[in-house]
Amino acid sequence: MITSCSLENFYEEEEFILIHDEPSIPGTYHFLTSLRDAKETFTCFDNRFCFYGHTHLQIIFVKKGEEVFSDKSEKYSFSDEEQFLISAGSVGQPRDRDPRAGYIVVDTEERYIQLRRVSYNVEQAARDIINAGLPEVFANILRMKKD
Repeated sequence: MITSCSLENFYEEEEFILIHDEPSIPGTYHFLTSLRDAKETFTCFDNRFCFYGHTHLQIIFVKKGEEVFSDKSEKYSFSDEEQFLISAGSVGQPRDRDPRAGYIVVDTEERYIQLRRVSYNVEQAARDIINAGLPEVFANILRMKKD
């Protein structure tokens, strides 16, 4: 059985990196959410895709040549010249007040990155958090909704 405690914080293959936080300062649990930080982080890896977490937000940063930008569209079509920093979001503890589970699909054949969300029983999940003896704040985060 794999538990969160037994997972590595860093995994790398030729085309991609998987990391809990971000690769320029691993282990510090820095929240990579700004364009400025993304520009610096792109200098720290050569892989095509860097998938990172910790932010609990869905974020796509794109580097094309010297230009770095954030894309907020639901589906982003990409070219060979681009490099990516991608935060898939969160399943269970979103930080954007959208309680749906967030994930990202990257299709390298069709050349797109798609942000996706799926609904689940938020109230049951909140009750399970409390019943497990976890801090109530985690249940309350699930119940927060965008205005």
